[in-house]
Amino acid sequence: MKPEHPYNPFVTTPRTSLRRRPIYALTLDISLTYKNENIQQITQKSKKVLSRMIEPFHNGGKDNANYELIISVDDNIGSAFSKEGETCCFIPQSRYVVISALGSGTFGQVLKCRNCQDNSLVAVKILKSKPVFFRQGMLEIAVLTVLRDLVDPDNKYHTVKMLDYFLFHGHVCIVTELLSINLYDMLRSNKNNGMGLTFNRHVLRQLLESLHGLTTMNIIHCDVKTENVLLVQNTSDIKLIDFGSACFERSTLYTYIQSRHYRAIEIILGLPYSCAIDMWSFGCVAAELFLGIPLFPGENEYNQLAKIIDMLGPIPDYLLRKGTKTEKYFNMVQKGNEVTFKIKPPEQFEKENNCKLQENRKYFRYKTLEQICQHVPMHRNAFVHDNDQVWRALLHDFLKKTLEYDPAKRLTPSEALTHPFIKSKTKQELLTLPLPLVPQDIPLEDVVRKVYGGQYTLNYLQSRDKFFSVPHNYFTAFIRSLKCGYVMNILHINPFHFKPLKVIGRTTFSWHNMAEDESLISWGSSNSDSEDPSRARSASSLQSPSTSQSPRLSLRPPPNDPRRLTTMVRDFGYFASHERYNNY
Repeated sequence: MKPEHPYNPFVTTPRTSLRRRPIYALTLDISLTYKNENIQQITQKSKKVLSRMIEPFHNGGKDNANYELIISVDDNIGSAFSKEGETCCFIPQSRYVVISALGSGTFGQVLKCRNCQDNSLVAVKILKSKPVFFRQGMLEIAVLTVLRDLVDPDNKYHTVKMLDYFLFHGHVCIVTELLSINLYDMLRSNKNNGMGLTFNRHVLRQLLESLHGLTTMNIIHCDVKTENVLLVQNTSDIKLIDFGSACFERSTLYTYIQSRHYRAIEIILGLPYSCAIDMWSFGCVAAELFLGIPLFPGENEYNQLAKIIDMLGPIPDYLLRKGTKTEKYFNMVQKGNEVTFKIKPPEQFEKENNCKLQENRKYFRYKTLEQICQHVPMHRNAFVHDNDQVWRALLHDFLKKTLEYDPAKRLTPSEALTHPFIKSKTKQELLTLPLPLVPQDIPLEDVVRKVYGGQYTLNYLQSRDKFFSVPHNYFTAFIRSLKCGYVMNILHINPFHFKPLKVIGRTTFSWHNMAEDESLISWGSSNSDSEDPSRARSASSLQSPSTSQSPRLSLRPPPNDPRRLTTMVRDFGYFASHERYNNY
């Protein structure tokens, strides 16, 4: 039997495979060729891998050797694509398409993505799946939730806004607004020359307002630096980002924190620290905006300490006596009945610590802070204003008080906002904020009772370390506790091992009763014959589609709550676009 179309390469005959000749397929009846072939599959290019290491190693081949998620351009991420699903997310069925990489670090990676829901561009921070980074990511979610819903619901405190979070194959993912260039890159694009007085005062005023909000809530950022201050698109407004190292005052977690060039003296010496360390970092940022390079560009911590002492003078003995790391850097010198301290020579430090110090490079012609303030360029042009010396004196006084050795004497953000160099607000004009987060002597039994409504006992939960080592289970318990007003301690693999923080003054939040929200009980069971979460069916799997969505997390006080943020007075009188920097 002859085929109807003898030259059609796709006609079904006993010799089909022999008749599929490419020359005919690409010349005759080409439309039929396209119809029968998957053109998208043929023409699709290999995706560009954005991860630094692409060899699969951990997490069933999804992570590399550094526990980073192996991610490529055009990959789909979000709760709609995660194995954890809607039980571990803020927005159910969220979908994001990866566009490019924005940055990476010890924590993981940050990606530029497109939100498929409204086509907006967002930044997605994907933390490493290693337990220490996973739990730190959970604390970052808690801090960003407090900032968004209690401190800065109206974006007046210049802190980055969290839009979504979800668990993706064991990785904590945090979605935030997409911002513009950071101050470090801005200075580098300006050939490491400082910016002008008007721009710097505008930026520093906003950064102080951010720190004022954090300090009032007892939140320590722990990593204030030029890389973490970003400009809002096409404006000179800023946002403070990266709360991955943040913690709460009087509930501090680690002793080795802050980037070296911005590290407070109490961290170097091993003293107890508070929100005052952020003000030290702020002082370093303020000086860098005028200088174009860090004020204390130490090559190592010893060199960092030496540069600080050279610039600011000797550290008071009463602080050195309290430091746990003082003996590492200082020799004790007996003078009569008094004991003083003198920094060790480089040779002695190298011998005692079995290390080789890099050469102490000099970056400034002038040695003291006062000399630098007298000669640093204050304006982008060569014109010298009539009150130039007044501004220089104010700058020196401002930096000296923000870089005070004693944290108790250091300027607070509210005091700095009323300093003549900034003079943004009077104390009466400062915002009224909710009551702060502080550690309380909260019986863990009460926490468990409120979070789980009597479903589980404290002893049972504290015996489930192996269970909580699973990211999905830890995530669910942490978020469930957060929605009840508790920030769980992340120092242990079991969130119920240590006492949590409580949002003071609030016992309930503006969403429905947690006991009635079965969609949040990812491993709970109402059956009285079994209390083992590992064998209990997911309550969300028993719901109808109309009730399966988790409620949106919100810690915002109701409108009639006295802790509601008041209207902020903003009389900057200056809003310049990024393109107008050269006018300063």
